[in-house]
Amino acid sequence: MNFNDQYLNILSIAPVESVRGVQWALDKASTGTQKFRLFPSSLSALTTNIDFSTIDLIWVGIDMGQPVPVEAFAKLSKYPGLCSFIHPTPAQLLSLGDFQKWAMMAWDGSAFDKVATKIINLSGAFKEEMSRRHFLEGCRAWIHRSEEIPDYLEWSNCPDGFISPRLYSLDPQFGILTLGTEGSGTMIKLPLNAKTAPKELGEFRFVGGFWKFKTFGTDLPVEVRGNLEKLKPGDQVTLGDWIFNLKRSPRVDEVVKLARSYQVFSDLEVATERKNGSQTLAEVCKDFLHAGGRGELRVNAGLKNGSVYFEDAKIIHARTGSVSGRKALLRLLAWGEVQWKFTSGRMPVPDRRTVSFDFSQFSRVHQIWKKHWQQVSSFSPPLHLKLKVSAPNFLNKKRWNQKESLVLASVCEFSMIRDIMNFCLLDDVEIVDTLIQMRKQGLVEPLKTQPAQKI
Repeated sequence: MNFNDQYLNILSIAPVESVRGVQWALDKASTGTQKFRLFPSSLSALTTNIDFSTIDLIWVGIDMGQPVPVEAFAKLSKYPGLCSFIHPTPAQLLSLGDFQKWAMMAWDGSAFDKVATKIINLSGAFKEEMSRRHFLEGCRAWIHRSEEIPDYLEWSNCPDGFISPRLYSLDPQFGILTLGTEGSGTMIKLPLNAKTAPKELGEFRFVGGFWKFKTFGTDLPVEVRGNLEKLKPGDQVTLGDWIFNLKRSPRVDEVVKLARSYQVFSDLEVATERKNGSQTLAEVCKDFLHAGGRGELRVNAGLKNGSVYFEDAKIIHARTGSVSGRKALLRLLAWGEVQWKFTSGRMPVPDRRTVSFDFSQFSRVHQIWKKHWQQVSSFSPPLHLKLKVSAPNFLNKKRWNQKESLVLASVCEFSMIRDIMNFCLLDDVEIVDTLIQMRKQGLVEPLKTQPAQKI
């Protein structure tokens, strides 16, 4: 979407006549604040490298036959789309059911107004998402450009006592930074005797979108070394003994580090993924909370898996197996080394909001949980173990606190530790701690299985 011309761009996989008809219907129905522009394409063109950076919505209006070539549309599933089947069968309508952002409709190939109305409604539903995606595309382009263009020049070994700045701004709009000797009119003055050296030695100049260094003449009193064309951050230019490093602004470095951490800007079509990295899951969650990410963080540890969902710089939901909410979130944190993958924009289905932790709230909850979990984790009983209530001690106990009552009820109902952990309302660390205390008091004990009798 070009924010200047108010056009919404639609990749149209349909016959040219249909594209013209729908374009006419959209022009007739569109308002002054929102216009539509269709770009004809074909199914075979999807196998080529189409630039989706300027595409807002997909429209498919061809007879795809049986079966529907779902694989061909795989790369389009992340974008809002409309598939208008011509005389569809039930199998065709169900074939694209996994495309959560796509709408399906039946048409006769000539009701262009009907297709145009559907496109207008679809664009309104995904307007915020499309704007966000284009903003990220702009950020990605800015980061890529920032990795190519240095922001300032550092004189790393400027001699002590020599009066001169150490840092010099490289402003593309000004486009020039000159070097010379003492007494010259250049911006950077080197400690060289002006009587035996030219006053101007060279200049950094911004040409063709890049910085380069150009010397003035060949008979210089110093040797110039380094890559002098298309200078990038990290490059170094030396003039004799003097070393000049080209660097990015620290603020750009912070943004680039954040972007690389999530791979959000390196490729918007690829979900962020890390495997067994140095970060703990709690640190990963804090990073996403700090960045304001929106989507699903999928977590795997061996055969176990779960998800944490983020929206508006908050954790809004967590789940693993039959457990959800705060209990699931803390259980995921206890898994140790995990693999994880972040899918931007994916929300829980059905829509659920079981927790609401911002950065500070999550940090506080994690700190308290971590302290307690370190104390009891080594005493956690095996999941297959079964427990029973010790009747004599149970009858002799006069007072029960809330945690003991909840754990006791779960032991009586489920017996097995796995079920107790899943169905008791307490968090895992509270359950384990309470079981330890109840075991010390003789209130619960392992259930001994009876050996099988011979017949």
